[in-house]
Amino acid sequence: MINIRYNFLDFDYEITALLKTCFPLEEFKSFTDLGEKEDINENSADSNMTFYIELFEKSFRVSVRLKSFSLTFERNVQIEGSFLKHEDGSKNPHRLKYKNELKRTILQLVRSMMEEVEKDSFNYIYREPTWGTLTGIRPTKNALNYFRDGLSFHDVSSALEKEYALRDDKKKLIAGIASKEFDILNSIGMERVHEGYSLYIGIPFCPTRCEYCSFAAYKYSAVSQYVEDYLKVLKKEIKEVSEKYGSAPLSIYIGGGTPTALNCEELKVLLDCVNETFDMDKVTEYTCEAGRPDSLDYNKLRLLKDAGVQRISINPQTMNDDTLKLIGRAHNVSQVKEIFSLAKKCGFDSVNADLIAGLPGESLEDFCYTLNELIELAPDNITVHSLVVKRASALRPKLEEEYSKGLKDLKDESENSHNSMEEIILKKDILLEKMIELSCEKLEKHGYMPYYMYRQKNAKGHFGSSGQENIGFSKAGKECLYNILIMEEVQSIIGVGAGASTKAYDKDKQIVKRTSNVKSLTDYIERGLRG
Repeated sequence: MINIRYNFLDFDYEITALLKTCFPLEEFKSFTDLGEKEDINENSADSNMTFYIELFEKSFRVSVRLKSFSLTFERNVQIEGSFLKHEDGSKNPHRLKYKNELKRTILQLVRSMMEEVEKDSFNYIYREPTWGTLTGIRPTKNALNYFRDGLSFHDVSSALEKEYALRDDKKKLIAGIASKEFDILNSIGMERVHEGYSLYIGIPFCPTRCEYCSFAAYKYSAVSQYVEDYLKVLKKEIKEVSEKYGSAPLSIYIGGGTPTALNCEELKVLLDCVNETFDMDKVTEYTCEAGRPDSLDYNKLRLLKDAGVQRISINPQTMNDDTLKLIGRAHNVSQVKEIFSLAKKCGFDSVNADLIAGLPGESLEDFCYTLNELIELAPDNITVHSLVVKRASALRPKLEEEYSKGLKDLKDESENSHNSMEEIILKKDILLEKMIELSCEKLEKHGYMPYYMYRQKNAKGHFGSSGQENIGFSKAGKECLYNILIMEEVQSIIGVGAGASTKAYDKDKQIVKRTSNVKSLTDYIERGLRG
């Protein structure tokens, strides 16, 4: 265990997240009471490495102590401006610089420490952070702000390297995505973006529940008796949004769950409500998540197209039938190909395909095969997600049980040697990184360029710490506006439906306030019918 001792609360999560990328297999214990450095028990196994971080209004002191090596590394930094938040919640221009300098100093100390210690006798596995000091789920957000401030591509790249110590490939990825986002938002008009809103409509039903899923979604066959009332309440909420925010949202996104788990009659009720409520000629983008091939047929696709839906998403996740069975997907690869063919016949403006890197049992070659098969289907967008097995998913206890029994052990180069469970998890995280790198290389060669991304929060790989990236790739001109808006938080996104979140954007303070609807299906219906 690694101890972190603070005299503050402001940046403790981000500092812990940074250190977890450096020491991914360790547990961390934080103390908000800094205490005396000499108080740590010399013989305590969990206190061989202790970080002391002291923040003052315009300076900070960072030290790291290694008991087993009798070494202490320390830096004192004076910095311009205070890190304290503004009382009204508005953005403090000095706060970001202060935080970045603090995290960069911590990373520099860790690097210095690793150069000094004897690696063979060091008790911790160290990894150089591929994302430098970036710990948030929106790594492109600051780069986009640089472009909005008038910086050139070269200056943005230099700023990313200086501020966050990014690896070259990550710097290129972030700057390229932010530049594309900036151009797309500028083509619409920043004022229109800031002043307008987008609508998210949540349909929390699925044909079956995927093993890795942790969302509040319900198996359609188990709750079908509630669907009529759910749509009744949802229609009421949609009309209230139109009355409050206006009849012309910039974009509309129907998500879930799987909206196409609804039967044709139910889906038509929803689509008719949207068309009757909003001035669709003024809506720039209209998307419906049609993710599960087993929820689709020609009639539903035709219904979506005739209702004016421009974009759909068909999500195979993998093109390996054995893996599909393992993760609880009730479709096969041939169905994926059939639905893609039907979608092309219907003539949607854009068809997206999602896939997941790091699925159980899949090798780099398996993932490469999925990429090649998807490229053959020629979707307009391909979104590559990193597998995250959260606590609420059905897959997590199964994988944990397999790991604990040693069934998933990976062999060392030595024929009869097996790794510890921790090292296995680390190797799987490295494999996941290679899959993401392969997707960037292969998709760009076929004309798919990255246009938005986010990272998983506190959920790296299977059971680890910090996040892996999810990247959306697109053919030129086929980018999804809603994905950019929801990631970069430059516009209010109003969410309707059970479990849907609303992000209200304050242009003056440049902050977003988040509120969420109740997740329970029955509670949502009861409250809506009462109101």
